[in-house]
Amino acid sequence: MSDGKRQIYIPPLSAKVSSVQHIRLSLRVDYKPYWSDGLGELQTVLNALFLGRKQNPIHLQQAEAKFLIYKLEAQRKSWRNKTASVNLELDGRNL
Repeated sequence: MSDGKRQIYIPPLSAKVSSVQHIRLSLRVDYKPYWSDGLGELQTVLNALFLGRKQNPIHLQQAEAKFLIYKLEAQRKSWRNKTASVNLELDGRNL
C-alpha cells in the first residue's frame, strides 16, 4: 500500500461457491420461494421473444401477460401456504 490507495479484498470463487451451497435458501438475496420450473420455462420463452421483439411485438405482449399471471398466482399460492398454519395471535410478528 505504498501508493496510498486502499486495497479491496476479493474472496476467491471457492468461498462464494461454498457459501451458496451451505447458506439456507431463505437467507439468500436472490431466493424466491414461489419460483418453479414452469415459471422458469415461461421466463426463457419471454427472454427469447424479447430478443426478437421487433418481429413479433404481439407475441411478446402475450408472453409477458402469461408470465405475469403465472407469477402472481404462484406468489399468492406461496403466501397462502405460508400463512395457512400461522396463528396470528401468537406468531403475528414472524411474518
